[in-house]
Amino acid sequence: MGAVPVERAARLPESVTVVDALAEFDEHCPPGTVIATNTSALPVDHLAAALTRHPERFLGAHFFFPAPREPLCEMQRGSATAAWALRGARDVIESWGMRCLVIDGTVAGSVASLFGVLVAEAMRLRGAGAATAEDIDLLCEQGLGQAMGPLRSMELIGRDTVLRAMRHGGLRP
Repeated sequence: MGAVPVERAARLPESVTVVDALAEFDEHCPPGTVIATNTSALPVDHLAAALTRHPERFLGAHFFFPAPREPLCEMQRGSATAAWALRGARDVIESWGMRCLVIDGTVAGSVASLFGVLVAEAMRLRGAGAATAEDIDLLCEQGLGQAMGPLRSMELIGRDTVLRAMRHGGLRP
């Protein structure tokens, strides 16, 4: 698998859209380069549509948060993703000591979007005054075995990102 030279990625204007960036990568990456997204909310096929020349090399590689403590990667296979691209990305990720779960990435959301259900309930409980944010996170960490509670995770990931992912997955926060 090849890599996009950092200097090319650094030259993308700050106002560039994700679709523009993917098209730029597609234009400059040599054949055989795998391009992956970390999204857990958008269908891989929607993003791969920007790769007009090589959608077969595009896939999702969603790392759980916090990645250093969560050794699982949810790989999302699009309808055009080639077996060689999936195998190559999986080999690299597994060489980092992580485990990969491959899912159908042609639908919005992912298995990881179950996190959104937990966040929605945590937000509801906090908003109703049932418990503090700290207590909700502690319960999820110690009672459910999560590395980090949902409210703290949402703060670190970014509220806007989590809420947008939840909406794309059909949840109403």
